[in-house]
Amino acid sequence: TVKIMIVRIGQARQYLMKRWFLLLCAGITFALVCTAYFYFKSATYSAEISFALDEPSSEVTSAGFADLPEGLGLRQSPDPGGTVFSTLNNVTELIRSRLLIEKTLKSTVTVGDHQVVMADFFLDSLDYRTSWISDRKYLHLKFDKDTADESTNRMINALLGRMYDLLTAKIITVEKKGRGTSILGVKCTSTHELFSKYFIETLISNTEFYYTETRTQRAKINLVFIQGRTDSVRKVYNSALYGRASFTDANVNPARQVAIVPAEKQQTDITILRAAYMELTRALEGAKATLTRETPLFQYLDTPSLPLKKNAPPLTIYFFVFFIAGVILSSG
Repeated sequence: TVKIMIVRIGQARQYLMKRWFLLLCAGITFALVCTAYFYFKSATYSAEISFALDEPSSEVTSAGFADLPEGLGLRQSPDPGGTVFSTLNNVTELIRSRLLIEKTLKSTVTVGDHQVVMADFFLDSLDYRTSWISDRKYLHLKFDKDTADESTNRMINALLGRMYDLLTAKIITVEKKGRGTSILGVKCTSTHELFSKYFIETLISNTEFYYTETRTQRAKINLVFIQGRTDSVRKVYNSALYGRASFTDANVNPARQVAIVPAEKQQTDITILRAAYMELTRALEGAKATLTRETPLFQYLDTPSLPLKKNAPPLTIYFFVFFIAGVILSSG
């Protein structure tokens, strides 16, 4: 009834008035302990790298190299069309791909004075080794080396898969820096400061290497092909020059005109080889220029440096909630 409720409220008020100091101390103590626990337990560190891609122009300038004979079967530059990674969305997915993340996890970094495999660094620094690995024989796996044991390979692949899922879901974020810009920001947020820094640096380094190799693969193949053809023609051309000189020395005053025929044939070969060698040399210089033009540049704007930014939980809200909880528990 209402009367009983009024009586109970009055009793509770008298109880609180008598023990207010004890309840206040208990609430503050409980709030301080719980807030300190979550402050040290839930604090995260963010390492961010932002960069812009300096891509080559889509226009191919081939002036001065357009008269190369098509019979040589040479191409001075790759087609100026789009590539697989020609958009920022594709570059974003490349950074988050399992290929590059697993490659990063298998990479070795120097932490202090020790060489550490990034996968081991992940398991130890973020406290996942004992919770994810129940069998003691798998506690110290070699993530950076291949093994013939099928069960060990399955365990390694399973752990790498769990690491990849956790990294892409909660730890790694890739986003554009502002609207209308082509600047990408890649952030790694974890509870371990050194892991955040070293992982994001290794991931971006692997991404830059893979992107550059893929972007310039055709230009490199073209350059190697033209270089081989140029070296081959140069050897034949030099051999022809020495052959003509030897023939001339052996037939300084020929008694018969028929001796002139081999010399004319050698001169014709030399003329053809000289023209081919000149064109190949020009094509080789064009291929080198194309490779330089096709090589993308990563222009870094922000890189992580220690100490990293610490992301603490909302301590004021935590303190207020735990203070109320402490008062309620102590009053019972």
